[in-house]
Amino acid sequence: MNATILLACLISAAVGAAPGEVSVVQTNEHSEIGFDKVPWLRTMTPTFDPKNSEPTYKVFTHIMDFAGKEPITKGAGGKFTHHRGLFIGWKDTLVGDQDYDTWHMSNSIQKHVGWLDFIGTDGKALQQEKIDWCDLEGKTFIQEIRRISAGESRQFDFQSELTSTAATIQLKGDLQHAGMQVRLAQEVAEHEDSTNYILPAGSVSGDDDKVTGAWWACCSAEVGGKRYWVLHMTLSLIH
Repeated sequence: MNATILLACLISAAVGAAPGEVSVVQTNEHSEIGFDKVPWLRTMTPTFDPKNSEPTYKVFTHIMDFAGKEPITKGAGGKFTHHRGLFIGWKDTLVGDQDYDTWHMSNSIQKHVGWLDFIGTDGKALQQEKIDWCDLEGKTFIQEIRRISAGESRQFDFQSELTSTAATIQLKGDLQHAGMQVRLAQEVAEHEDSTNYILPAGSVSGDDDKVTGAWWACCSAEVGGKRYWVLHMTLSLIH
């Protein structure tokens, strides 16, 4: 049985020039899309190494600073190592009677299979990527098509289409370990007092940074001596 889930996340930062000519740069470890040769997004696509699993077990995308020099989002290490840039997963990914942790990646891998397309049109850059979600023996249980676009005002649209290749799959977690999330640079965790949040009316903030009733959140944080405003909005569709 196949089940397909589409998740979309809209992220915008408050400052940025209008898009120009689309540019794409690829290496063995990452791919960058941006405008006028300035990277806006950097997607990390490491080859999984079981002897060095922590840096290589997850595909994720960095948001770059306005100069395109350094990420304002987090990579491996720090607090907490599995939190990285724009990423997706669930603490309990139930495949039949097997429970895979595709959040902490304790018994699973997200493997970059290949690029499907790079498109630049009407002031928007779009990349499409195939990713396999596998057990530690390399057997695929979810195939993902991930589409990320960048456009005017640094609006990023993250769409993840997940299709089961195994048994019926249940995607489960909790408020802090499920779905598509964003992690800003490690330094933000080191000066938390300078970070502020705006939440929609009717949402409720609880202990341990748990928020209910919010389908968007706006974070204001300092990275590299500059303040960034990041708005994260989520929509999910199940077929």
